[in-house]
Amino acid sequence: MLVLLSALPVQAVEPAPALPVRILYDGGAACASPREFREAVRQRAPELADAGSDDAAREFKVGVSRGTDDVLRGMVEISEPSGANATRRLDGHDCTEIVGALAFIVAELGRAVSIEGDADTPAE
Repeated sequence: MLVLLSALPVQAVEPAPALPVRILYDGGAACASPREFREAVRQRAPELADAGSDDAAREFKVGVSRGTDDVLRGMVEISEPSGANATRRLDGHDCTEIVGALAFIVAELGRAVSIEGDADTPAE
């Protein structure tokens, strides 16, 4: 069996093309810095490249704030170049967990072929 497998031709796998994204992050004073957040996204989706200022790209506005009830509120606003928009929100008590979950959302939706807009937001 080993001989048969070693006789099979090996095909080179091309790396996935970089997908341009624009990430705007504000974690407040208590949470990760923008550089730390971008690194958390990069670990989950290394194929996502930072878009240039003139590039059409999916944009992520990410924020973490602390409510008066001491709950951390995370939010990701996603905007497509086409005009479609979506928002994802989550609450928690641990900044590391909130930032990790937000990085996961950005990584997964950064790779998505398309996003569905929110029900109350018109999408093309």
